[in-house]
Amino acid sequence: MLPTCADLAVLTLSEPVVTDALGGSTIEPGETAHIHLNLNEVAGIGFSYYPGVILDSPDPDVTAHPDWLYAIFACQTTPLTPTATFSANISKGTLVTLTARVGMINQDCPNTYALKIPITVH
Repeated sequence: MLPTCADLAVLTLSEPVVTDALGGSTIEPGETAHIHLNLNEVAGIGFSYYPGVILDSPDPDVTAHPDWLYAIFACQTTPLTPTATFSANISKGTLVTLTARVGMINQDCPNTYALKIPITVH
C-alpha cells in the first residue's frame, strides 16, 4: 500500500545551516546555497517510501533542488543537503525566504512539517 501525505507526520526537520559551495556563510548572485539540515523520524515507526526535503522559493531568480533518501528508520536523524541556485541576475541585498519541508518522491504534500530559512544575497 502506498503511503499518503498524512504518513509524513512522523518526520520533522531541524538545525538548518546555509553555506555556499566552498563552505562560506554568504551567498552571492550566481552561487548555489547548500541547506544542511536534519530529517528526523520522531514516531518510532520509520518511513520507507523515499522521504526527503523539498525547498520552495518565492523568488523566480532562485531555483530549488530537493534531497531524497531511500528510507529513514525509526527514531533516526539523517543529515540532508538540498540546494538552491541563485541567478546571477538577483540583486545584492535581496532577502529570500526559502521554505524547507518534509516530502516524499513523486507526490506533492504541501502541508507537511516545514521550516522558513531566510537568506540575504551579499
